[in-house]
Amino acid sequence: MKYLIITAILILLFFLSPVQAEVSNSGESTGGSVISIFHESFEASNDLGPGWYTGGKDYYQNGGTTSRVVTDGDTSLKFNSILEDSLTSAQVTSLKSTGKVSISQSGGISSTQTNISPTDCTAGDIVEQGSETSGRYAETQDATTSIGMMGGGNNWYDSEILVDDKSLSSSVAGGVEEGFIYANSQGRIEAGLDQNTTSLQYTYKRSDRLMKLAKDHKLAEAVRSFIWDISADQIAGNETETNETSEENDI
Repeated sequence: MKYLIITAILILLFFLSPVQAEVSNSGESTGGSVISIFHESFEASNDLGPGWYTGGKDYYQNGGTTSRVVTDGDTSLKFNSILEDSLTSAQVTSLKSTGKVSISQSGGISSTQTNISPTDCTAGDIVEQGSETSGRYAETQDATTSIGMMGGGNNWYDSEILVDDKSLSSSVAGGVEEGFIYANSQGRIEAGLDQNTTSLQYTYKRSDRLMKLAKDHKLAEAVRSFIWDISADQIAGNETETNETSEENDI
């Protein structure tokens, strides 16, 4: 009987314990042509309902990454992708090829949350002495990044795309003899900087573009990185009614 009780307790603890979910995918290929396609994504919400800026605690977010690699020639390829805790997705690719190559990778995040007004006396909740009011700014944002290479000859390529909650980053470094390397990224955030109102008072946009072309069979090399990590809480100290756009090109 004692062993049955112990076994029952262990089973109960197993089901009650938090589980750290992780899905990983990695591989290596040398010699010959390669076709490799992989994708990870997540989606999360809490009490999802209509009317994002009508109050409440609703939020919604999603994100993910995708990679597609196709080569025709002697190729060495290494890749690793991870989806962890339904909120983190990462990919790393390392490639060397002596033939035609087409690489396209992308990542993105999107999130929306309602505002939550701070607790105060007018709401019927008396704040105790020494306690802090709580609140949350209304916010909606999305960001995307796409990187890759297309061409032939002697090629090399290293990249990483990381989606972690509401942040997005990418980096690419490569060289191509006949073709081009590209990196395009953009982000947008709209936020309400007054927790007691439903109006949006802040807008920020950013756009970065790169395309490096190979000419006269000379190796064209490029390095580019992009980071998007911003929230309404971080920009609350800025002035309202702001709209900024930044573009950068390298051709």
